[in-house]
Amino acid sequence: MRTTTASQAWPQRIALVLALATTTPVGAQMPANWTAPFDPVQIGDNLYYVGSAGLSAFLLTSPEGHVLIDAPLETNVPGILEGVRSLGFDPREVDLHVVTHAHYDHVEGLNALMAETGGTVAASAADAHFLERGEDFGFDSDGYPSVPVHRVIDHLETIRVGGTELTAHLTPGHTPGCTTWTGTTIIGGVSRSFLILCSLSALRVYTLGGDDPTYDGQAQDFCRSLEHLESLAPEVFLANHGQFFGLERKAAKRRGGDESAFLDPDGLARYLERARTAIDRAREDDGLPACPA
Repeated sequence: MRTTTASQAWPQRIALVLALATTTPVGAQMPANWTAPFDPVQIGDNLYYVGSAGLSAFLLTSPEGHVLIDAPLETNVPGILEGVRSLGFDPREVDLHVVTHAHYDHVEGLNALMAETGGTVAASAADAHFLERGEDFGFDSDGYPSVPVHRVIDHLETIRVGGTELTAHLTPGHTPGCTTWTGTTIIGGVSRSFLILCSLSALRVYTLGGDDPTYDGQAQDFCRSLEHLESLAPEVFLANHGQFFGLERKAAKRRGGDESAFLDPDGLARYLERARTAIDRAREDDGLPACPA
């Protein structure tokens, strides 16, 4: 596996990939919305958004304990904790932390967050490797504070906290252990399926082909993950960056009283259409054929 610096990025990828990828290479300016405060918003009866304007964090609640999904930047942690409290929940009742993937913009705050909440961490085996070392996969960076991983999860494994369930879908490519999460929540008295996407961004610092790929099998992983995600049809599409799923627009509707604001049964398909185009272009740049249709 090779670690790449941002200076090795190829300009011809930029236009397509920037529409999907927001991870900031070393030395680049951080997007302002990554640290911009965002009032928490209820998605379903037990599912809430508690992240910043640009970096997602989700709270899944139950009487027996809560789950936090992703822990963006250390500077986001006070806002996440305040958001949880403002919704009427105690951060110390968070029993489980899970993540979408081991890039700093989604896990840098995990160590600080756990210091306030306690609980355990569950992650895929491949990304647990990076979390326990504080290693920012694919980037020549200083990394982030390491965290222990208490439970390694497999593809399609279901995690339970009280009556709350989350199912892990390993969708590697963006990182070797990229994990998409699915579950159900009640909206307007009806049980609805939700999906929290990891990412399918083929970042500009990645090399998919040749003798020195960013990691062995990455090109094939992107195609397999596309195929798996295309088989899913969640009624609520969420992701680890707000712009991937129209956070601001949907949150405004929800705050205006529309309980169904986050219902978006075509949202994942729209994202995957763009992702397929970007991945195929990245593969072409590296001398590889497009992913099978």
